[in-house]
Amino acid sequence: MRLSKATAGFSISTALCCILSAAGAPGHGHHAFLPAVPRQQQPAWKTLVPVPAGAIHEYSTVALSSTQLVIIGGVLQTGAVLDSVYLYDIPTNAWKKLAPLPVAINHANVAAVDGKIYVLGGMTGASWAGTPKSWVYDPAADKWAALAPMAPASETRRSAVVGVHNRTVWLASGKTGSGGESVVTVSAFDTVLGTWLTTIPARAKNIPAKYLLAIPIVAENSTLTNK
Repeated sequence: MRLSKATAGFSISTALCCILSAAGAPGHGHHAFLPAVPRQQQPAWKTLVPVPAGAIHEYSTVALSSTQLVIIGGVLQTGAVLDSVYLYDIPTNAWKKLAPLPVAINHANVAAVDGKIYVLGGMTGASWAGTPKSWVYDPAADKWAALAPMAPASETRRSAVVGVHNRTVWLASGKTGSGGESVVTVSAFDTVLGTWLTTIPARAKNIPAKYLLAIPIVAENSTLTNK
């Protein structure tokens, strides 16, 4: 039987303790004592520093790295739509305000690729109108740059299922507006070329059913959707 270093070390220490005690080692008598093993800490919720923007909803969230989360846009309880962008650093439990988006937005379709954040359409303004406009954020420069708008414009939507595969951002389903219909459309943005794909195979262009705010699961060479 093979033991890990931690397991092997514990077993050897325990064995030596027993042998020395049985042999009457000086100062130990004839009793063996196993080292105390601390109980594993139980999972628990912890209160974090609050979001600087206050109580907001309808914002988008993306993991910029394994220790950093970013929230984008959203709506205040007053109904005001925000252009604010905040980064949360997990190790320090601290928020940092980043450069705001060029427009106030909610229900944005967002993804992180190669350390940059992509906002690919969403809803803007007090009317929550859909927008095909897209942007990319560069953390090194703390700036947003305009990208090619969602194409064709008829595929403009928000709350799509978003997944990344081979540096291409895939958008599946979503909703056309605040009171619009959910769609089955699939769109893709190539972050290397900076363009929207126009040659998506017919069998992949539409998903079998409409989804809204679903969870994407990317597995090897395919993207799955978990409702």
